Amino acid sequence: MSAVQSTLQALLPNGSKPISCESLIGHEFSSSDDVWKLSKDYSLNIDRLIGLTPEGLKAQLRDVMVFFCERYSAGYVKSINIALINYFRETKSESFNDVAFINLRSSSRVGEQNVSTLRSFLRQWYKLGYDGVPRNLIDMLDSWRIKGNARGERVKRLDPTQGPFSDLELEAFNDGAVAAYETGGIDIEDLAIALLISNTGRRPVQLTHMKLCDIWSSESEGSNVRYFLNIPRAKQGLGFREAFRTFEITKELWAVLSAQKRSVERWYIQLGGRIEQALLARLPLFPGRRALENKVGSPTLSVCLETDELHMRSGYITQALKRVGEASELYSHRTEEELHIFATRFRYTIGTRGAREGLNRYVIAELLDHSDIQHVDTYTLNVPEHVKRIDEAMAYQLIPIAQAFAGVLVKSEGDALRGYDLNSRVRTSEFGCGTCGHHGFCGALAPIACYTCIHFQAWLDAPHEEVLRGLLAERADIVKLTGDLAIAAINDRTIFAVAEVVKRCEAKRSEVNADKVEGSKDD
Repeated sequence: MSAVQSTLQALLPNGSKPISCESLIGHEFSSSDDVWKLSKDYSLNIDRLIGLTPEGLKAQLRDVMVFFCERYSAGYVKSINIALINYFRETKSESFNDVAFINLRSSSRVGEQNVSTLRSFLRQWYKLGYDGVPRNLIDMLDSWRIKGNARGERVKRLDPTQGPFSDLELEAFNDGAVAAYETGGIDIEDLAIALLISNTGRRPVQLTHMKLCDIWSSESEGSNVRYFLNIPRAKQGLGFREAFRTFEITKELWAVLSAQKRSVERWYIQLGGRIEQALLARLPLFPGRRALENKVGSPTLSVCLETDELHMRSGYITQALKRVGEASELYSHRTEEELHIFATRFRYTIGTRGAREGLNRYVIAELLDHSDIQHVDTYTLNVPEHVKRIDEAMAYQLIPIAQAFAGVLVKSEGDALRGYDLNSRVRTSEFGCGTCGHHGFCGALAPIACYTCIHFQAWLDAPHEEVLRGLLAERADIVKLTGDLAIAAINDRTIFAVAEVVKRCEAKRSEVNADKVEGSKDD
């Protein structure tokens, strides 16, 4: 063994001498423990792995796994663990050797991916100077060209269940989340998660690592207030909250996140937590409720706040998105089935829209929090297009799927909630078309935004057909002037909502006329 290898091995734990270790993001464990907690989302069952390992490799493997646990993300260690388990189970080999790897590679696509993962692992094992990995094996593995995962196929083919959302689907999700919150279907935490991931496309682990201090605002020249988030970076080999990207957001999203922030502060104080601004600022924006509850008042609270221990598990993001989908009863206009909602689709959508809008590769990489432009070509080399030409016939055809109208139909202004209040009247430049039932301030552009709002009460006797024709004409003009279907599609969801109101009014009037006919027969 060389002097360099001896030095490296001296830095690592000796199999017979347990030592204290620390994962990349700060979780402490002993090398002799059966289970090593590496993050809030993953604990490595090292005892199970060692149990499958041949006797001649047990001590070395434990030491090398410590090396990886201290320097790499929990997700990467998890993939190594899975690959090692599969290697020992599939090959039944008592060592790492060329024959076993040849058989594993040829066994299946999964086997080939396991080889790809283990190649990097064993290369590092060999560099550290431990016995068990022969040089000829490393040479053979390095000579192989292993096919990587097919990147971007879901994006390129605009997969309707796994790929990016269409503009209509994304708008439906955002509107549905807000409506579900206003009707009590979801709480402020679910709403904050839904809108945050929809607007940023960040990975769940990044959002769950956020703290209350990451929401801030700044007053620029002219007293204009700008709103920002500090979003922790991930997948760059960094520790817990070691680096951030600043992300500018809208006032509306900032208001939702501020409400979530106040909710966490109130909950923490109700549990008996100390009211110290410095401590409150370090609380998780999305806390692991049980974990934080158990630490309130504990002398170790401050230490725990330096790790991800008190933060929500990343898997809960998926659960929150599922609750939003169920509460909103969202359907896809492309599949005519329930909308498939998971975090990666929002990420695909951010990249796809950026490419469609002509952003360069470096800007798209920044939007997706990539360190380089290596994978951005997925979006830029084949710019997909969801948007189609929409006419009146198509608008009516898509009504059942789009489900854009969220309000109610009332017979007249006098039958509406707040119908007595002239300030509640929703009108175009020429005529009234409904009543707003909301008592608070609303800065939305009427009547365009009103047709997709749950507070809108459309009048039965209003000329909604004129609103629909006006929107369709405006859309056609934009296409003619700019040739840009993406810009023209901005109000498509409103078009579907108005079309639905027109159809509902027609059905209601037919029903009323039928009742009149029946009444005259009785006379």
